[in-house]
Amino acid sequence: MPLEEGEELGERISWSVNPPKKGSKIQVLGEKGSLKWKTENGKTVVSIPKSLQKKLAEVPALVFKYEVE
Repeated sequence: MPLEEGEELGERISWSVNPPKKGSKIQVLGEKGSLKWKTENGKTVVSIPKSLQKKLAEVPALVFKYEVE
């Protein structure tokens, strides 16, 4: 899901395909620690902390690492 030019990374990002395995940890590739996530209305919803939003603001792409169901 691409962001428009000038659009900022928000507090949450979600997707509806390839859900994580229950209990899986979701990480941004290249970053330490895991992110909080939940399943809501059939979508995976990941919370992006403010510190990570700022750090990744200029990164052209994010890759999430997790176990798939």
